Amino acid sequence: MSHCNRPIDPIDAQAVAVGGGLFSGSEAAEHARSCPTCRTLVEEASRLSNEIEALPAPAAPSDIADRVIRLRPFSRRERRSFRIWRGPIFLSGGVFMAGFVVLALPGLRAREQASLSLAAALPALALLRALGRSILETLRLLPVGLEAVSGSLAGREPLGFACLLLLAPVAFGLRRVLARASRR
Repeated sequence: MSHCNRPIDPIDAQAVAVGGGLFSGSEAAEHARSCPTCRTLVEEASRLSNEIEALPAPAAPSDIADRVIRLRPFSRRERRSFRIWRGPIFLSGGVFMAGFVVLALPGLRAREQASLSLAAALPALALLRALGRSILETLRLLPVGLEAVSGSLAGREPLGFACLLLLAPVAFGLRRVLARASRR
């Protein structure tokens, strides 16, 4: 068997084998007919394709797939059903009770229990503190930001009209949200 100076790509060999569109070379089919090395690649790809075609069809999804894949949102009755939410409810209750048991263990002294409670509360307090600072900083910079935006838009009427046109889809969406909320 001679070595080919320009072997065809494996993707093109597969495409030639199944009669599909070629990826990189339009002359790959003609080259595979004349080159024994590339013809061998196409034959191997054809054999592999036939073996894949001969495989049995995959089995139908199990019962768990029917419970996991939802094609529609939960109905009002389903949202209130204990049967559907039993697992998540018990899991969150179990996690809560496990934390409570760790804090109430008799081996822990009051000082250790207090430090564990404080350690559990610190991330929430830090988040609230950061949120408060962010809101205050936004309120403090709001006048300066509005002045900068108005200064940059001064004298550019087409940009202002474009901004007004962009408010139309927002107003339409807000109207739909409010209409949907009033129906409930």
